Amino acid sequence: MATSSHLHRAARLVSIIGHPLVSLPLVLLSLTYGRLPISKTIAVSAVLIGLVIVPITWHNYSKAKQGQYTNFDVSDRTQRSGFYHVLLLLSGLFILFLLLTDLYQPFNRGAICFFLLLVVSYVANFFLKVSLHTSINLFLACALYELDKPTGLLMGVFSVLVALSRLVLKRHTSSEVMMGGLIGFLAGVILLES
Repeated sequence: MATSSHLHRAARLVSIIGHPLVSLPLVLLSLTYGRLPISKTIAVSAVLIGLVIVPITWHNYSKAKQGQYTNFDVSDRTQRSGFYHVLLLLSGLFILFLLLTDLYQPFNRGAICFFLLLVVSYVANFFLKVSLHTSINLFLACALYELDKPTGLLMGVFSVLVALSRLVLKRHTSSEVMMGGLIGFLAGVILLES
């Protein structure tokens, strides 16, 4: 029983660190730091956090508190379809910002591939609740791999742990995690090949 409790706590911690609202800004910061002047790194991070992370966090928190979402992760497939509208709008605005400012060309390709991942996940949601934790972290692993292979491989291992955490916490079925992994991997391959 104690082992099960420890496993559940470890899965919860991995799931929180691997939450896209946490891992995405951390990886973006690591991708921009040293490749862009510090002022641009701060600007891109501030826009991501202010335009996407904070509004989505507030949206999910508010909806969960009001009982409109079962939980912060929007683990119900029918509830998630409405969430995708907010996610696609805010992510699209951030990507438009990147394209219009053209801060660093490789980010533009990554942003487009990321948006493609979200669109495919949204369409898949009509049939199956895709694990966004898994797909986004695996995509980020590919993005990191393109620039630094060891870091990308470590992120790949972490992505597997995130996927397993979603199963342990019973937030997704194995088919939902596998579909998330497939979508994230394919979006990552498109990024690596572009």
